[in-house]
Amino acid sequence: MVHFVVNLMIAVAWVFLGENPRFEDFVIGYIIGFVLMVICSPLLKSEQAYMRRTLALARFSFHFILLFLQSNWVLAIAVLRQPINTIEPNFVEYDIEGLSLLEFMLLTHCISLTPGTTSSYVSGDRSRLMIHAFDARDPDSVRKEIYEKLERPILAFTR
Repeated sequence: MVHFVVNLMIAVAWVFLGENPRFEDFVIGYIIGFVLMVICSPLLKSEQAYMRRTLALARFSFHFILLFLQSNWVLAIAVLRQPINTIEPNFVEYDIEGLSLLEFMLLTHCISLTPGTTSSYVSGDRSRLMIHAFDARDPDSVRKEIYEKLERPILAFTR
């Protein structure tokens, strides 16, 4: 948490070094502060968790945007070109046991934001999630894709 506060202070200082404060200056200052912290971390003997988690969050954000665009494209092609009898929408049960509330919320929101899938039901003990998938011919591949593309990257920056 201390690293995050220091990084924010560097970003705010960078904003006030310019004539007209803008959000772009804040982002540039944040990146400069992060790079400075990475360079100085061996000298300060600080923990690497902040850097690792911040980079994991940046990677997740980039990959989620790509996944979002790819899902839109695949869904549009399926709707426009595939015969309706070849699409098999179905509910898929997904195991979410062991996820914290934050991880669970991020996962369900990312699933719902990705076109073609929707989080539809959570079991009372919060161990299973029902997902409606646009094309779930192979439920195991749907589960594997959600784990590989969403859950594992989320866990990389939350743990």
